[in-house]
Amino acid sequence: MLAKHEGRELELEGLDAIDAKTAQIVAGFRGEVLMLDGLTALTPDSAKALASYKGALLLNGVATLDVETATSLAAFNGYVLALCGVKKLDALSAKALAGISSTNDCCMLALGVTEFDEAAAKSLANVRVSNLILDGLTKIDPPVALALARFKGAAIHLNGLSSLDPATATSLAKFNGILALNGLTKVDALTASALAKAPGVTPHQHIEIEFDAANPLSPETALSYAYWSCGRLDCIEAIDSPDAVAIAKALATKKGPLSLPNLKKISPKTLSALIEKEDIDIPLIESLELIPEPDGSPTEDFVIPEAIQKK
Repeated sequence: MLAKHEGRELELEGLDAIDAKTAQIVAGFRGEVLMLDGLTALTPDSAKALASYKGALLLNGVATLDVETATSLAAFNGYVLALCGVKKLDALSAKALAGISSTNDCCMLALGVTEFDEAAAKSLANVRVSNLILDGLTKIDPPVALALARFKGAAIHLNGLSSLDPATATSLAKFNGILALNGLTKVDALTASALAKAPGVTPHQHIEIEFDAANPLSPETALSYAYWSCGRLDCIEAIDSPDAVAIAKALATKKGPLSLPNLKKISPKTLSALIEKEDIDIPLIESLELIPEPDGSPTEDFVIPEAIQKK
């Protein structure tokens, strides 16, 4: 066993098993991060001892979790419990692990589960932590999504999902908190609309979308994206597709502030449609590159409205 102690972190390399007595000693480490990713299995007694650690406990080498061990780990009262090596979790083990009730306001539980049935999802949704990280899931169905949406914490991380159908999106949208779906590569208009109706979407829900050929900004999705991003569309540098004016008109209908801080290129007609929104934040108009109308219509001179000049 090799111990690496750097500042507030302690890593024990080559440790694939640990008895309860040693676990109790290790859990007494007063630093912020205890890395035990070499452990491949835990006994209920060693899990109970490690659960007394007050910082971030990384157990990503543990591949399975039975009910007894999960029950012991539920005594954890630190701020991160990472079990990303656990790929499957049955309903009983999920229910036991859901017994975690950390007094830490920012407690995170990270699991590597790649599949969930509805019963396990319902059980785990009762866990009292602030962040539930399930980035190992690459697909979920509507019943599982609905079960997870009952989670009462601040955020659910599902960044392993690359796609989402409208029915599943409708179920997930019932979650009232931060819904991290940053792995999505393509979102159709119906799915976008479903997610935008989530009760927590403003100002809580946040989804980062990269606009490209596979996932273009369109009149049908523009408003949804604006809500997901809490009104801040940092990734937009140009609105230059043939339907640019329609996109700008859709964005202008968003309730509440809207910001496009990195906008660089836009046509006069598109800009005119965009600034119809009073509470919009864009770079100084003089700094923007005014491009020809993307739809091929005549390009007119742009005159800065008096109301904008006064801002």
